[in-house]
Amino acid sequence: MLKIRTLAIVLSIAAIIFFSRAAAQDSKFVPMDDYYSLMVKFHSVDTVLVVFPSGNLITKADSAFITGFVFWGKQPHYLFKEEHSLKSSDYKMNIQLFGAYYLFSKKRLLEVPIEQCDAGFRVDTNVFSHPHDAFFYITDSATRFYTCKNTPEAPFPIRALVTGAYQLNVFNGYNYALNGFYSDVTGAKRLNSVSLFRNRYFKQPYSSNFFNIFISNDLGADSLKRSIAQEIDSFVLQLCSLLKCDTALVPTTNLYFYKNREELQLFLAQPLGNTMYGKSLGDANHIAGLNLSILKHEVGHTVIDNAIGLNPNPFWQEGFRQFSDYFFSAESLAKDKDTTSQNIQLLSSSLVSNSNGIYYNNWNHYAISGCFVKFVIDKIGFTQFKQQYIDGSIEKYILEKHNLSMDDLIIEYKSSVL
Repeated sequence: MLKIRTLAIVLSIAAIIFFSRAAAQDSKFVPMDDYYSLMVKFHSVDTVLVVFPSGNLITKADSAFITGFVFWGKQPHYLFKEEHSLKSSDYKMNIQLFGAYYLFSKKRLLEVPIEQCDAGFRVDTNVFSHPHDAFFYITDSATRFYTCKNTPEAPFPIRALVTGAYQLNVFNGYNYALNGFYSDVTGAKRLNSVSLFRNRYFKQPYSSNFFNIFISNDLGADSLKRSIAQEIDSFVLQLCSLLKCDTALVPTTNLYFYKNREELQLFLAQPLGNTMYGKSLGDANHIAGLNLSILKHEVGHTVIDNAIGLNPNPFWQEGFRQFSDYFFSAESLAKDKDTTSQNIQLLSSSLVSNSNGIYYNNWNHYAISGCFVKFVIDKIGFTQFKQQYIDGSIEKYILEKHNLSMDDLIIEYKSSVL
């Protein structure tokens, strides 16, 4: 993903003005909460109680996602309980519900404007019962946080997006279906039908070997669809060959080209304080304008995530993607080496672990992680790196096989750079 995450909760006056202008381009979109007020309030407590449906245990991966969800530096302590184990005193805590919404049974947990239905949930007259449907909701009091998906296998985009600019977010797979504000106290609502907006905004897709290409009606680039398709199909074939992975594992992916980044961020519910020109989300890539370099960056994520594996740590994920550019361009490697040497003080074990979500604070981290990944690959070998990348155990492997802590490895790398 190409973006800088602004950590300051209070956005600059300029950013707010820019967002107001962008929102005016499509008045149908309900303006976002630029301050993420409810999300910040929910995570401001010392302890959060995570509740899941009885008999539906939370997986290790989901537990790691929940406890690792750091919202602008505040990370509460988490307790986990099955629904049937709840006591009266528990309801005084901030509660995060996780799991299939239709499986919860305690009425005190269901007093929100989302209704249960067979194998899914309902928002007004809209029924979401597909296995890949999910929703995110925070109550007006910010004491209940619903992160519910219909099946354990359903993708959950809030793992990859800074979510919270809207009170309610409903997903069909990796796409927003609805978002906006829906009071659990008054019933007042202001909702965006994002699926409807998307259908109006994009031309009919052009399909290639790997992609369905959607271009904003405002870009008027029908004649470019074929050349874009040829260029990006060729890139996928080359990248798979260089990474020694199977093209059959690369899924058919939707490519969405927006008029500009402001409109991209409207569709992905990202306030302009989070600068985003491209985003890879599962079976879709979102691109501002017709920028092929950003497109290739995001498509590279699609290839790596699907044909090799997904590592949730952005340092390794972005670093591996950055490293893959070095196959194509010696100039790219030289540029990243220069950037890294000038900013070597930024490399630390905290950056590698993405402590407090710091990776996206600085554009220079991309170059640093790319060069560091190359260093690690040179040390342990490409095949071994890919395996540890998939397993999420790069640090553990290096410690066990080379008797080096991450701090030791960073010192070794810095000595080779300085």
